Amino acid sequence: MRTRVRALFEDHNGVLWVGTYNGIDRFDRQTRTFTHYRHDPADPVSLSENTLYAIHEDRTGRLWVGTGGGLDVLGRATGKFLHYNHDPANPGSLNSSSIGTIYEDATGKLWIGTNGGLHRYDRAQDQFDQFVRYIVATLLVAIPLSVTTYQAVDHSLENRAAIQDATVWLAGTTHSIVAVDVRDKLIVATIEGYGDLNPLRELADQLAVTLERPVIVTLRVMPTQVEPSGGTTE
Repeated sequence: MRTRVRALFEDHNGVLWVGTYNGIDRFDRQTRTFTHYRHDPADPVSLSENTLYAIHEDRTGRLWVGTGGGLDVLGRATGKFLHYNHDPANPGSLNSSSIGTIYEDATGKLWIGTNGGLHRYDRAQDQFDQFVRYIVATLLVAIPLSVTTYQAVDHSLENRAAIQDATVWLAGTTHSIVAVDVRDKLIVATIEGYGDLNPLRELADQLAVTLERPVIVTLRVMPTQVEPSGGTTE
């Protein structure tokens, strides 16, 4: 077996499971032999994908395998794999088929980390509850005063333009501006929503174009928590 190792796991029988970029291997210490499991496009119950990222045996004895193409459970007696994948039509499925982490907590709950977020496996329903980050943040936009011979300058148009750019910047996310406080040349906007925000640099660049001069944009993220995407907790 000459390939890069991505994951190692020893099950309750002392069998060593080796996850690689070319599938998963079962190493029997007594016979010192390997059994190889690979993805076969012609076999629907073979490994979902050959790139392995995580292996875990839960307290019921099920062997979970996280791959770049899905979450699998190996039937050790048959050598066949049960697949869990992203299904856009099924809200109880994983939100991504790229599995990076499998973790079982002290209460027996199984947590699955994908490149799209965190999930908790519901054993009774055989589905997944999706958890996402809920972000509350203060967006600060400092607009330097225009060079003018007038002492009194109405910056309301600039302020509205800045808020409009910030709203466009949030487009495509679940976040929105829930409060705005304009303090002279400083705009303080409170935003909140689930998931990640777009890069702040994009907003700064757009504001510089709109206002025709550089602006200072900062984001102060408040302490947040991970919540179920459905808004309920256990």
